[in-house]
Amino acid sequence: MAQFVGKWKTINSTRKNYEEYCSSSGIPKDLIDKYRDVVTVMDMKQDGDKWLITYDTGLGPPKSFTFILGQELVTKDFEGKGVKATATLSEDGIWTDKTSHEIMGYKETITTKRVEGNKMIASTTCGGVTMTYELEKQ
Repeated sequence: MAQFVGKWKTINSTRKNYEEYCSSSGIPKDLIDKYRDVVTVMDMKQDGDKWLITYDTGLGPPKSFTFILGQELVTKDFEGKGVKATATLSEDGIWTDKTSHEIMGYKETITTKRVEGNKMIASTTCGGVTMTYELEKQ
């Protein structure tokens, strides 16, 4: 678990399939355009069983989520829309988020993340379409 703790910055040049993923997921075009070139900083902290993840997109105030692995979190996203999410961590070090977003019609999205050195490799799938990207530890 310790490998995920810290600040991680998206590397947009590594992102593959952004347009196809967003379009097939039902994300509105204005939001696809709004977030296309955003570089997000994700700060992951652990305190016992609790995790605190703060996302800073630079488009407004950062958004923080506190949760316990394996327990569903019901909250709001950056746009003020509903989100349901459950995060798990496997014994082989794969972090998995199962989420459903109001803005996407509550379609299930599965994101997996693994750490390799100072990089986090992520893939997000919804409706059979996958987007991949990397984050670099800061």
